[in-house]
Amino acid sequence: MHLAPLGKIGEHLQLGGKPCFCACALPPYRIAVAWKFYKMVLKQEIVDRNCFVSQLKELYPHCIEDTNKSTPEEIFLRVNLKNAEEAKKFKKHSSVVSNTEWIVYNYNRYPQKYVFSKTWLCHHSKRHKRLPKRNADCKAKLSILIKKITKATKKTDKYLKFDVPLVGKVKISLFHTHNTTSAETLRMRRVDDEVCQQFYQYFSSGMSPIEAIRFHENKFVLEDDIMGLDKASINPTHNQVYYLHSFWKNANLSS
Repeated sequence: MHLAPLGKIGEHLQLGGKPCFCACALPPYRIAVAWKFYKMVLKQEIVDRNCFVSQLKELYPHCIEDTNKSTPEEIFLRVNLKNAEEAKKFKKHSSVVSNTEWIVYNYNRYPQKYVFSKTWLCHHSKRHKRLPKRNADCKAKLSILIKKITKATKKTDKYLKFDVPLVGKVKISLFHTHNTTSAETLRMRRVDDEVCQQFYQYFSSGMSPIEAIRFHENKFVLEDDIMGLDKASINPTHNQVYYLHSFWKNANLSS
């Protein structure tokens, strides 16, 4: 299978015989047209690991890649994460950096050995998918584990002996079976909680769904944020907005 060269911002590439304008400001990708799965066109995409790690290090200066455990398919990181709240923030940051929406796969409800342990899958995995267009059987995965500091764990884990103990163990696979920046993929993102709250405020101020849509989209137009307009996570589709309005109406106007 032929892999197209890494694209630069503003560069025109030839993918599948058609020109493609690369406007993504996130890490560079190598993309190859792979196959079609029902109605969803799938493309292999590998996030550049160096860009991914370097951007995370800007947010987490003590983040270190465990090169002894990392493989071409998976990245192992050690990070100074102290609790579940910090783990969730790290997950959110990794989502932005890798342009991936994560859904929960499993977690340890009663951790005795660990402070926190949870695993997420790309939202285009086959887990809980009824609609074929959302199922790309994607294998991208994120796991975060926060270790407890004890005499026993310090003996076997050198990262716990650092001045700033790196108790967070992160394992991430960034090999996607789909293009993470295509308009089709971006429009299938779930709406962020913060954006839901914004629309509830629009409705509370008296806006109709269509007025809220126009008002919200105008923010992206004024900032010339074309990529933002395509992301359903921050710019919901009409169906999503009408669903939010129905939910808000039932919660606030029902007698």
